[in-house]
Amino acid sequence: MDGGQDKDALIASLARALDAATRQLQDTTAALELVTAEYTALNNQTVGLLERHGDYVAYAEREGLRDAEVITALIDERDKVEKAGGIAQATETIDKLSDLLGTLGVTMRSTPAPKVIAFLDETYSEEKRLQDDSDRHVKNYIRLFARVTGNKALNAYGRADIVAWVRTLERFKASLGKSPSDQKKSIDQLLRESRGKPTMGETTIGKHIMHVKAMFRCAIKHYKFAHEADINGMFDGIDLSEWVPSARKRKSWQIDQLNALFRSPVWSGTRSRREAFSKRNQPGPHVYRDAYWWLPVLALWTGGRLEELAQLHHSDLGFDAHGTPFIKIHDEGDRRTKNQNSVRNIPVHPFLVEIGALDLFKRGRVRDARIFPELKPTGELEKFGDTYSTHFTDYRRRCGLYEPLRDFHSLRRTFRACPGRS
Repeated sequence: MDGGQDKDALIASLARALDAATRQLQDTTAALELVTAEYTALNNQTVGLLERHGDYVAYAEREGLRDAEVITALIDERDKVEKAGGIAQATETIDKLSDLLGTLGVTMRSTPAPKVIAFLDETYSEEKRLQDDSDRHVKNYIRLFARVTGNKALNAYGRADIVAWVRTLERFKASLGKSPSDQKKSIDQLLRESRGKPTMGETTIGKHIMHVKAMFRCAIKHYKFAHEADINGMFDGIDLSEWVPSARKRKSWQIDQLNALFRSPVWSGTRSRREAFSKRNQPGPHVYRDAYWWLPVLALWTGGRLEELAQLHHSDLGFDAHGTPFIKIHDEGDRRTKNQNSVRNIPVHPFLVEIGALDLFKRGRVRDARIFPELKPTGELEKFGDTYSTHFTDYRRRCGLYEPLRDFHSLRRTFRACPGRS
């Protein structure tokens, strides 16, 4: 093992935790309560490091390194933190630790770390420029983390806190957060309501862990309270309980299923009125080439997401230097994308040109209007595809085409599995 590197990681982590404790001691208001919290953080960080680098002292002694005795004393002094009986004794212990760190050439820092919610609202949201769905979900993940763990200072968290949080996530109902009232309920109430219901799955819990970990990684760049290895040590390698549902992937549409879909009444003929979207499953003589006809076709031949296609304007059609048409997916004006990587130009396949897709973008009387004016923004996020998504699910049920995990977004998955269409 690289003893020097492990020693440096141990010393640096202790230095940061001790510095935080020292700063808290300077606050005379509720000083004992504050230092107790910092001591807990110090212990959590050090225990985690010793679990990973516990053989460093033996290594140093074996190699005859002069730091071995100092580091042994350092660890002994750290162990006294939990036994400190008051401010005076706590201060004395911290002074000894500081002296030992000074012997090893460690410079104490003095950058206070904020609490989770303060960092989220004042720094993280702006720095990451989160948008729409991503903004809502990421903020909800982090706010839930703070509610479960007590919204502590960022440097006060250890692996034990993260494991306890993950175990709580495992017990939450899968539908947590879909009702606005969930934000107002206590954690205990949410856990009671989750009993006997399907719980969060592996994929969902993984997203919570990923986004909260990303916030901590960003925070250490600002406040230097840990190294990236410390953050990895807090979050990585936590095994989920056996009852947690495993990840379930969306299914692609197969040829026979696509044929059945496009032979159904929306494309072959319906007897419903144009505005009676919920009755389009009834066979008849009318074919309305509106959003309900076009959206699945466009998704299958462009790989676009539902909202990307539902919000298109007349001006979102362009042509390259060779005259090849493309659809512009962007977040300008009232358009929205999942993230910055979603901004792109999608070439229009010759098949779409053949069936008249370019006509959708011909300008009408209203300057630069949306190509599907029948779609209205609905739902909490006022999405143009929100109501359509519900109608598409109901339509497939009524037509006998519904199957779990095979939905509108699966058309995008099908497109990506067939590169010949791009």
